[in-house]
Amino acid sequence: MSVPAYLSPAAFGGSVLAGYCITIMSPMALLIGEVVHLSAAQVGELTASTVIGSVPGAIVFGRLADASGGRISAMLAAAVTAVFSVASTLSSSIPLLIVARVAVGVGVGGEYVLANSLAASLVPQAVRGRVLALNWGGGWLAGEFLGFAAGYFSAFTSAGAAWRIVAASSALPAFAVAAFRIRSNRDIARPQPPVSGHAAGRIGDSRLRTIVYGSLNYVCETSPFYALSVLEPVSLHSSTGLSAPRDVELSLILLIGAPMGVAATYFLVDRKGRLWLNYVGYSALAAAIGAYIVTGSTEGYLGFVLLFALQFLTWFGPSITANTVLAELWPQGGGTGAGVSSAAGRLGAIATLLVFPVLVSRLGLALSMAYPLAFSLAGVVFTYIFGVETMPGKASVNAG
Repeated sequence: MSVPAYLSPAAFGGSVLAGYCITIMSPMALLIGEVVHLSAAQVGELTASTVIGSVPGAIVFGRLADASGGRISAMLAAAVTAVFSVASTLSSSIPLLIVARVAVGVGVGGEYVLANSLAASLVPQAVRGRVLALNWGGGWLAGEFLGFAAGYFSAFTSAGAAWRIVAASSALPAFAVAAFRIRSNRDIARPQPPVSGHAAGRIGDSRLRTIVYGSLNYVCETSPFYALSVLEPVSLHSSTGLSAPRDVELSLILLIGAPMGVAATYFLVDRKGRLWLNYVGYSALAAAIGAYIVTGSTEGYLGFVLLFALQFLTWFGPSITANTVLAELWPQGGGTGAGVSSAAGRLGAIATLLVFPVLVSRLGLALSMAYPLAFSLAGVVFTYIFGVETMPGKASVNAG
């Protein structure tokens, strides 16, 4: 039985690669911390390095996709990621490692723009939401799980070699994705109007609004996501004082809640629509974070249950619909618009990666949760003001 083109490694592999490259920075920071002391600020700089590179990468590869086609741009993005993943293992200092991982991030930025756009250009409209939820949510989740697993197993090697093994490992999925794309003869079809034509009449008249919504939605989604999921091993290490392997192990256990969030989004996204999931997802996540702050629980059964619930809610709704909406706003011939919105979202991720570890080290994990809480509440407000429904058959600009 043939695999649908939109779930082929050429398209689906991009989200796995992006999730892997971003996620491994957290266990890598813990492994380096076993060898040399890293301040909270240095941990933030190291974990943010790949995301920093993704900002110009999203814009550059988005423009390149418009000029020469998505397939060529996607192949180059994967190749850049692979080459600099290997180069980063040769770093002799933290600043050089950060520079190398920023270069890796340039390629990852291309994946943010192109992975879902490639899938969106191939998928039937009737199941687009579900497929993009599976493509990005499931793909990133697979990458995050593999990234945590790589950090966990590398921790049992020699201290000096462990982080280099993790750094080099991101070259493997990058080379694989590049190879699949070289063999693929599919491209992102161009040109097409914004929102793939099914809502171009009303939404297309307000292109600036789609960019504003795509950007703000991405910022409000990425900030809690990076604080509660990507940075979880670092946050747990600061609050529990456990060893690096134990913190990564606990993160892997808590990550079980993530596929439940992806599955719930998968079944609801084409039934309820993107805006409904945004409202419910942001509101429920804010309520769960508020409960964690009020109880102040970081240990014991209650703390575990709340952290598990936060993993579920982090992966439910906006964390997936933000990417779905972005691909639907500019699925074909709109790499520049998608690149601008994606780059804006990366700025929110960078701020989180730099600020949140410092907050946890100074205030503890419970009080630091006020940071993702603020962005979750802002997500509700911005969805009401700027929200764009891109679900086929319901596409419209929010009346708010």
